[in-house]
Amino acid sequence: MYKPKLVVCAGAGISAESGIPTFRNANGKGLWENHELRVVCDMTTFYDNYIASNDFYIERVEKFIGAQPNLAHKKIAEMQSDFDVICITSNVDTLFEQAGVAPDRVMHIHGRLDEVVTNYGTKEHKINKIGSSDDYKKLLSDNKNYPVKPNVVFFGEHAPLYQNMYNTFQDMNNNDLMLVIGSSEQVVDFCYEARFFGYTGRIFFVNTDQELCDKKVSLYNVLPFCGTAVDFFQRTSRDGIGLYCFPTGEE
Repeated sequence: MYKPKLVVCAGAGISAESGIPTFRNANGKGLWENHELRVVCDMTTFYDNYIASNDFYIERVEKFIGAQPNLAHKKIAEMQSDFDVICITSNVDTLFEQAGVAPDRVMHIHGRLDEVVTNYGTKEHKINKIGSSDDYKKLLSDNKNYPVKPNVVFFGEHAPLYQNMYNTFQDMNNNDLMLVIGSSEQVVDFCYEARFFGYTGRIFFVNTDQELCDKKVSLYNVLPFCGTAVDFFQRTSRDGIGLYCFPTGEE
């Protein structure tokens, strides 16, 4: 049976209510306010800051372990009964998968933190699944694995799944829906990319920043909801309505 696509483009805001801190918000702040990006997430300086960079991501793993999907992740998973759900996420957590979204329908365009690459950049490179920061430390401590790097896309590094994202936008039609949720739109402007690649259908834009919501309405004719991801799905759950008839804006 045919199902329209629901393409969910998710940023750090959707996972913030699961206790995972954002890397940056609409004001450019977040984790990057307390850590120097060029030291911990830049390929041009990675080898100069090899220990500091890996230590930063070990700390991230420690904070991510135990995080649970929130209502937004769970509701998106439930929508698979009505939509062909595709999640394009800039987040490095696996909360969509934990909530029940089919793993092959989740596109981690910036990598994932439950994977570590050993012998990075060599023909012996290998992607290793990890379940704890201790797993990461063990890989890092073995000199045979050098260089070790989290399977996260650094600045200055090729992001191979961007092309998959562009292809997804090109394949959408006006019966499909797009939900941009919790994204600062600073690294990847999902609204711009979707419109650029020809999608002219409905884009629901969920963000806590009213100014950003207004800007997206003006530029890309989105349907805004100013609030958190959980706010959005609490509203739809309480009122018993779906995305096709969701009344945009605040109550």
